[in-house]
Amino acid sequence: MGYGTRERIEAERALFEWLQDTAGLPGGRAHGIANALSNRSQLIIKRKALLNILKAPDKGARAPELFEVLLDRKIIALERGDLRHPGPNDIFTIHPPSLDEAKDGASRQGDSHQTPRLSAFRPASQFIGSRMHRLTDAPLQTERNIDRLRMLDSWLAQAETHPPIAATLNQRAYEIFNDEKALSEHLDGSFGRLLKRIGVDNETLHIINLDRQRLEAFIPHDSAAPILVVENGDTYESLKYVLGEAGRGRVLGQQLGGIVYGAGGAVCTPGLLDETLAGVNYRKDHVLYWGDIDRSGVAEVSHAREVCNVSIRLAKPFYRKMVQLQKERLRMGFEIEMAPRQSFPEHLDEISREVPLFARWMLLQTIREGKRIPQEIIPLEVLLE
Repeated sequence: MGYGTRERIEAERALFEWLQDTAGLPGGRAHGIANALSNRSQLIIKRKALLNILKAPDKGARAPELFEVLLDRKIIALERGDLRHPGPNDIFTIHPPSLDEAKDGASRQGDSHQTPRLSAFRPASQFIGSRMHRLTDAPLQTERNIDRLRMLDSWLAQAETHPPIAATLNQRAYEIFNDEKALSEHLDGSFGRLLKRIGVDNETLHIINLDRQRLEAFIPHDSAAPILVVENGDTYESLKYVLGEAGRGRVLGQQLGGIVYGAGGAVCTPGLLDETLAGVNYRKDHVLYWGDIDRSGVAEVSHAREVCNVSIRLAKPFYRKMVQLQKERLRMGFEIEMAPRQSFPEHLDEISREVPLFARWMLLQTIREGKRIPQEIIPLEVLLE
């Protein structure tokens, strides 16, 4: 059953889309398997060779499980051998789905193959419950993300009875998944595709989209209060909304005259912060600083103090609130998130003494253990209080 170059290209494309969108494999692995199955003179393969192809390194689906799904969905079919007594020389024919079937998840090809964890999943929310058929159409994709799916389901169940106040994308991600980057489309393609599959969007999660302007500083009014330098862009936009559209001048008890987006380590560029402050005619001899409670957050404060003329003081009420909210999350069962691959900061003990005593011990413990309490732990509704 030979076939030409054009047919091979179409077969590879259909297999790739099915493996990625329905089976939920990462793009690189889906492409490798699709190419190995389609780039052959005949659409047949021995069991041993097939399992070797499916054993490509991946933390998600295991080869035997993926083999069963391919067989269940009739992507492969036994040509010679006995399924009851499998042998390495069993011959399987390969049947690439049509492109339409690949995009639709091949849901018309029979009953869904459910993984054990998916079979045991009982959604608490009406939203997930009404979309279980979409999850069972992508068993491997769902299996890879089942833990996050459970966290989302729990949050949705609560939101259905007690509608939450709007939050930014990163704030909501941290609230639900204990990871402020969990909803970023750039980090986990499989989870992002799963959310699209079941129709989760900003409206579902009550996420407010604060349009980001290319501003280094935002000074809402002529105030003698100090300016706050903010590490993360999401938090900068939240505070800009609070000080601007919401018309607040005091946040968490701290009077603010404006904010500057520190852009992570950009604030450590020699002269950049001083030039920005001079551009807005800032008169005070000091600014406040608020960043993540992690090693890089402390390192950026330390380095910025070395290269800036203006004095930099920690914004104490913000760090106190971060620790207060983290203690509440610990009581709810949420662990402090890990922040690997960060160098240990200089002047940690000195900087920690500027933090209120209530928050000091947790700040030191978090940084010494290589963990992170992000700024996004303080949601928009708290900043608006």
